[in-house]
Amino acid sequence: MDAKIDWGYAPDYIEAAYLTLQQNESSKYIISSGKLSCIKDFVSIAFTELGLNWENYIEVNQNLIQKQNTTILLGDNNKLINNCNWKPSVNFEEMVKLLIQTEISER
Repeated sequence: MDAKIDWGYAPDYIEAAYLTLQQNESSKYIISSGKLSCIKDFVSIAFTELGLNWENYIEVNQNLIQKQNTTILLGDNNKLINNCNWKPSVNFEEMVKLLIQTEISER
């Protein structure tokens, strides 16, 4: 639950990819949020959006957790922001809420 991830919103990433293709010169860009958030925060926001306390529904099985020294992958999107005038349209919390609301509306 404490693992940190550079979460991103797919529609923002599609826009970023489009903007990279509009540049006069080809270049490599990193499309990322540029921020880390842990799984626990994702779960907490999602359950709160549903009016629930995640701790009443999720049990962490320590036997299934692999303790490894892993590299935290955090994207550096500064080149994308500076060269393409791109920025995410939503922050992490807004993204999670949008995902939940979309899932609810499609049922």
